[in-house]
Amino acid sequence: MNRTALARRLAGGVVPGLLLASLSGLAAPAPADAQYMPSQAPVPPPFFALQNARIVTGTGAVIESGTVVIANGLIEAVGAEVEVPGDAWLIDVSGLTVYPGLFDGLSRIGMAAQAGNPGGGGGGNPFAVLAEQANRPRTVGPEDRPATNSWVNAADMLDPDSDEIETWRSGGFTNALVAPDDGIVTGQGVVVNLAGDEQEMVEAGKIANLVVTDGPLFDEDTDIRMVFVDGHRFEEEAPEPRPTEPPAVDMNGAWLLSLNNDSQEATAELEVSEDGTISGVIQGERGEQQITDGWVSGNEFSITVSATMGPGMDVEIVYTGTVEGESIEGNASFGGMRNMDFTGTRPGGGVR
Repeated sequence: MNRTALARRLAGGVVPGLLLASLSGLAAPAPADAQYMPSQAPVPPPFFALQNARIVTGTGAVIESGTVVIANGLIEAVGAEVEVPGDAWLIDVSGLTVYPGLFDGLSRIGMAAQAGNPGGGGGGNPFAVLAEQANRPRTVGPEDRPATNSWVNAADMLDPDSDEIETWRSGGFTNALVAPDDGIVTGQGVVVNLAGDEQEMVEAGKIANLVVTDGPLFDEDTDIRMVFVDGHRFEEEAPEPRPTEPPAVDMNGAWLLSLNNDSQEATAELEVSEDGTISGVIQGERGEQQITDGWVSGNEFSITVSATMGPGMDVEIVYTGTVEGESIEGNASFGGMRNMDFTGTRPGGGVR
């Protein structure tokens, strides 16, 4: 994954000009019919200033205690000794680390399905595309070339309200190269910012894309606390603390899991410590999944595993649910992008 550059100076003379215009407006008398409109959206602050931050720059150099100033979607200043504008929104990030935002090199994040695309059927299968095209009237345009979609532009397929955008942004991704994936020649890709409307997601020169974490970016226990995309601030909710109630049920031993109305099966071998910590493995269609985090409190439980969904695609699966006697039930979340209901029983009717 590539990282965006961390610093670029704002073009000189813009801010002083704005301030001068504001002062001139204050000196002039207001029109007689001017009045405050409560329905008007509040004006965002002209500057953000992240203070007392540990800053990891795009080149890897570390500033142990510094400030990042953001203005108009750009990083205006970064360093240990930075002058903060008087009208900046000050954010104290003591104990947190600021990184450049992560860049996804190729995906379909935020792309809506394109209805009525005559050349893109078959879900990426060129043979299905050829079969579908054989029954259509011939044309003299690019649509007549089998399994090609050279005229399709990913920028026209963006859905700014897609849940995928929020999911990936919560993981620290601020940019992505997205492209269609149907046919042999799939179409035209585009680099997008993971925030804003369709136009803002693809404008040039805006690089205030930052991730604020409470630890090293790629450590297992690190949480994303704040993300800036194009200078827009997105604050992530702190994770729910682990419940402190001791276990009221026994989850030790083997379990047989049925996911998504019995469409998939898996077995779980669980070990539960006295404080309710769960360890062990889940064995399913995609091989052995090691439990990386888990707990049982009262009759509720949560189990997190790491699983491989495809070449180079590892996801975190979180099983949450309740225990009733020799049965369990709940929901499995696959990287926040897909959910399945599941039930479970002890093999042999409770014999362990």
